[in-house]
Amino acid sequence: MNVNDPKLTAYVLGELNDADRAAVEAAVAESPTLQAELNAIHETAANLRSHFDAEPFITADEKVGVLAFAADSRFARTRLVHR
Repeated sequence: MNVNDPKLTAYVLGELNDADRAAVEAAVAESPTLQAELNAIHETAANLRSHFDAEPFITADEKVGVLAFAADSRFARTRLVHR
């Protein structure tokens, strides 16, 4: 296994079956390089989670309102270029 193996990311994301998870754990236990890469992937995943968890979400009622507003022809953009 090397640092570019996608199984490292799959391991961090909890996507591996038992056999693959055990294989990754064994490889990482023997390699400081793989340990460092696994730590970096963990950190990246945590940063992404915290970023997207902080994103505001829109409720179903708000979505309906936004879509209704967008569909209302009174609020449509005026064309600036005549064809």
